[in-house]
Amino acid sequence: VDQLLALLRRSLRLLVENRRADFCFLRRLAPTRQRELLLRALDCGELEVEQGGGLGEVKARLDELAPEPSASAAEALSRRIARLRLCVVFDRDSDAQDRSEPSEASRDLLARCQALCEGDPWALWAHQLGRRAIENYLPTRLLYDWALRSPGNWRKRRREAVDALKRLREKRPEAAWQYNMKQGLAADILDGERRKVVRDQLRGGPKRPDQAARILADDDLDELFKGLDDTDRGALASGFGTVAEEFETKHLPEEEW
Repeated sequence: VDQLLALLRRSLRLLVENRRADFCFLRRLAPTRQRELLLRALDCGELEVEQGGGLGEVKARLDELAPEPSASAAEALSRRIARLRLCVVFDRDSDAQDRSEPSEASRDLLARCQALCEGDPWALWAHQLGRRAIENYLPTRLLYDWALRSPGNWRKRRREAVDALKRLREKRPEAAWQYNMKQGLAADILDGERRKVVRDQLRGGPKRPDQAARILADDDLDELFKGLDDTDRGALASGFGTVAEEFETKHLPEEEW
């Protein structure tokens, strides 16, 4: 009974890679009813959000909670209760050799989560994002809003990038969800020397899609993205930068998400 009461008194903890950016995103993208429940749980202390600090740090935090044969009975119980009151959400990322697959670090973390609660009454609740990262969940409408609010010299270039991403989402969603939203197609070139050359040539401000397409060739791309027309390949070459962070404070009010 004492152990059960200790479990029930413990707040549910949500472990994310970046408390500020990731949790802000979860809160804003949640449907209205779920958002209300989430905020209520935070306000009354039933839920706490814990900072991970990247996949490696999330794994290190899980290791701290793993059963330890040499631990005292009190320490073992404390670790067990912490495991049973923990939820973990983390990026899928992508494998450098095959962008359709999660990264090795993300796969390892998922396996670690699945193995952590062996012998406990229920498994650790863990969710590996289905899309590459939180930016891949940004609705197209909000990306258009972001592009239209951009400085004049960036507005047309960003609108072209959103147009290209919209077409990719409609025609090849499996590729769109694994697109490198922050740094674009050029950042995923497997050959390091070629990647550096292409990114150096693309650096320095907006470029028209036809110019970017001449720099970034179809052969540079992962199989998931091969076959894009020149317009879309060029428009998606450089990515959307820190667009997710900009949405935290600079764009639509929360009730409009």
